[in-house]
Amino acid sequence: MQQLAIDTANAHALGMIPESCGAVTVGCTDVAGVVEAVIASSKTLRSEHEALAETVRALEADQTKVAEASDEARLLSERAIDRLAEGTALIQSSLAQISGHVDKVQRVLTSFDAAARSNEDRLHGAHRKMEELEFTASEMFDRIVQAGLSPEDSAMVEQAQAMTRELVAHTEAALAAGGITTSALFDKDYIPVPGTNPQLFRTRLTDWANAEWRPFLDRAKAGDSRVLAAACTDMNGFLPTHLTERSRTPTGDVNHDTQFCRNGRIMLGAIDRKAKASSAPYMMAVYRQEGDGESYFVVRNVYVPLVIGGRRWGDFELAYSFD
Repeated sequence: MQQLAIDTANAHALGMIPESCGAVTVGCTDVAGVVEAVIASSKTLRSEHEALAETVRALEADQTKVAEASDEARLLSERAIDRLAEGTALIQSSLAQISGHVDKVQRVLTSFDAAARSNEDRLHGAHRKMEELEFTASEMFDRIVQAGLSPEDSAMVEQAQAMTRELVAHTEAALAAGGITTSALFDKDYIPVPGTNPQLFRTRLTDWANAEWRPFLDRAKAGDSRVLAAACTDMNGFLPTHLTERSRTPTGDVNHDTQFCRNGRIMLGAIDRKAKASSAPYMMAVYRQEGDGESYFVVRNVYVPLVIGGRRWGDFELAYSFD
């Protein structure tokens, strides 16, 4: 009986490993995002500092002009020499209530700039280390799921693999029927869409993918409330289409277009590159999914190789969250 109690406790502890691993990975990803935001804020402060320094320089220039004007005024009118002398003395005294303050502001600005640059350097170093830890944590998460120790994540893998099989069957049938050609399917001539920010691209696959792949992506998201996004990304990170809700017409508003106009984006981060280089049946990761360009969402992601006609096109990706 005692041995059974120990085994039960051990089994429970083992079952907690994937959950703890996921929490660590999400935490690393979240902190990396916070550090990145602080770096951006630091850059903004430095930019404001430079603007203030420019204002001080302009003030110094005005100070010089006032001094020159007082000398010129004194020379212009001999009859007003007495009054000018009084005015000049007053002006010179004022130039001295101004020089002192300018010097003080300059010293503060110099000190602030040095501190800001030092802090920014430290933040960049911390961010690099957090990204390395984030990458390691994602790798650990992948191994946990690959070992079958996280049933919930394994269920999401099965969903992604089932959708991949449907996509492959549909695409290969279209190739056989002449609905799409192999050269169009694997087209890598990414043509920029004018006036888009973030930059969007088109290939000969775009229109077909919008019509034929997008319904699969929408169905993948609609079928499970935990699914946040589904996408097909080629070997270079190009998304020929996306969910209907993420494939809106660009408006010119960068926040709106970043969040809702993703069909045609090229998105290839370090984790994405690792997935493209992997020959495993699938790969897991936790990463920061871009929101409106200023915010992000921490998601779990499964990459499943999309092999069509015996050739790797890219990956089917399923992003989800249990929170």
